[in-house]
Amino acid sequence: MTIENLVPWRRSTSLAQAPLSATAFPSISSLQREMNRMFNTIWSASPSLAPQSSLLAEDGSIAFYPEVEMSETDGHIDISAELPGVDEKDIDVMLSQDGNLLTIKGEKKFSKEKQDKDYYCAERSYGVFRRTMSLPTTVNADKVNAKFKNGVLEISLTKVADAAKGVKHIEIK
Repeated sequence: MTIENLVPWRRSTSLAQAPLSATAFPSISSLQREMNRMFNTIWSASPSLAPQSSLLAEDGSIAFYPEVEMSETDGHIDISAELPGVDEKDIDVMLSQDGNLLTIKGEKKFSKEKQDKDYYCAERSYGVFRRTMSLPTTVNADKVNAKFKNGVLEISLTKVADAAKGVKHIEIK
């Protein structure tokens, strides 16, 4: 099929003589499958672009990417991470030696059992997560506070007072 067959106003016949048929276009379902495949490829290459907080990994485990918010004030950087279903003992928060990278990692475990007189159902899933964030300025490693309550991890980092002095402004000519 050529492009001339798809564009009726360029053909010598009128629209009344040659109406467009449904077979001239690919099916909507095949287009949707192709789009889904494309987005799955993008999300697997860059999990931070994924629109949801958990996805099914290739090995069948849950690939969990916690939602994180970061805010900055004059003296602090505050980070909040949503970690529903994660126990405090399964969370590890690390700050790089230079004070510029913060990593939150852990494991999410889920187990559910239900038994009735005619059936027994057991579900188990797990997933490991790791989020590393580049901080906008250097922070003091001795003045970091973290607390975990109701599935939300809150981290407060104190900026290094001399961090702004380490910036050199370049004159544009």
